[in-house]
Amino acid sequence: MIAFLKQNSFRLLIAAPCVGFGIGILVLFIARNTQPTVQGSPWKTFLNIGSDGESVLQKAIRAGVGIYALPKEEVVYFMANTDEEGNRLEAGHRYRISGNAPFTRIWSITLYDDDHRLSANPLERYHINGSMMNTEQGQPYSFIISSKEENDYWLPAPEKGNIVLCYRIYLPPASTFPIQASQLPRIQKL
Repeated sequence: MIAFLKQNSFRLLIAAPCVGFGIGILVLFIARNTQPTVQGSPWKTFLNIGSDGESVLQKAIRAGVGIYALPKEEVVYFMANTDEEGNRLEAGHRYRISGNAPFTRIWSITLYDDDHRLSANPLERYHINGSMMNTEQGQPYSFIISSKEENDYWLPAPEKGNIVLCYRIYLPPASTFPIQASQLPRIQKL
């Protein structure tokens, strides 16, 4: 065994970090794609994100998607990469996002490309929020996501590729928890 280690020490020095890196990437991929989903909804979240209870793995996932997170008492983050039928969100399709404005002063829905980057568009509009839509707490809202210009409230999408939505609820009241699917926006493919 010692002779084998002496003969192959250089190979082992190179192989060990590569194997470790590969395992780490695999664990992050699995964890990122298995976030807890709110039952009956395409929205995923970790409610302890940004808090002392956040795991090292959750911190790594958050760092991987580039989200600096505050604790749930300040902001609750939800991510969706599928519509309500479970189909992947694709830039070339039209979607209606609708719901009732949460009972908080500020909320927003931001569109990212599949790499969690803002996607360039001619309007330089990357999100929709309650003040843009003049929506009061508890009132219904609706807007379209499309790569083609729309007459309604509209959030521009890129021409191709997959998209990801991030729904943020700022300063949520304690009554917000536990989160129910009926409190989250619907994502309907048109």
